[in-house]
Amino acid sequence: MQALEQIEKFKESYSTDIISTELATVSCSENKHVIESLEIASHAPHLEKEFSLLLVAGVHGLEWIGVTVLLHFLSHLIETTRWNRDARNMLGKARVVAIPALNPTGIAQNRRSTHEGIDLMRNAPIAAESPIPFLGGQSLSPLLPYYKGTGELAVESMALVATVQKLLRESKGLIALDLHSGFGARDRIWTPWAMSSALPPHWDHYTRLEQTLNDSFPSHVYKFEKQSDSYQTDGDLWDY
Repeated sequence: MQALEQIEKFKESYSTDIISTELATVSCSENKHVIESLEIASHAPHLEKEFSLLLVAGVHGLEWIGVTVLLHFLSHLIETTRWNRDARNMLGKARVVAIPALNPTGIAQNRRSTHEGIDLMRNAPIAAESPIPFLGGQSLSPLLPYYKGTGELAVESMALVATVQKLLRESKGLIALDLHSGFGARDRIWTPWAMSSALPPHWDHYTRLEQTLNDSFPSHVYKFEKQSDSYQTDGDLWDY
């Protein structure tokens, strides 16, 4: 629940700097939770928005660190625009949109899945070539981890898909970054495909991003790879 409280405090602190949009409503334990997007308001509204950055966190309710990192990054951008004209102009041309808690019921209940037991990263109607048993998604029971759901997109998944589609329609370019808590002994930046050993479409775009990261932050700790280099999963929402 602490992560949800952080979001509310952030919204109060930056009420004049962000635009909040309700995407969906979900319920658990008789409490309703709103899934919402937060967009940094432009300080140069006359400029045409060409590029969008989508930041997502809280897909797995236990991984609250992503929510904290996302909010700190948004705060940093907003505070920078107060004194940096270049930052203001950049945000005049680029939209920065965040979904800080895609799975608020999971956060509220301190569980990986949604209140219905669905692992959102196994929820899409898409099959992997060789998913790792169980960890790669299971359809046995929502009482067990990594449950894929009934075959239809969950409300939370539909909210994310609709947001991505909207930004794609309205932007010449879009980068989406989904913040989790890490995997293995070394933090990773994963690209699609979790469903296949093949390279994803537009692989050259990913390699350019990797090179930019290495050039900009040569001492970073991340391993840049396709998720399937570690393991394959059914129903990966970003593959979908």
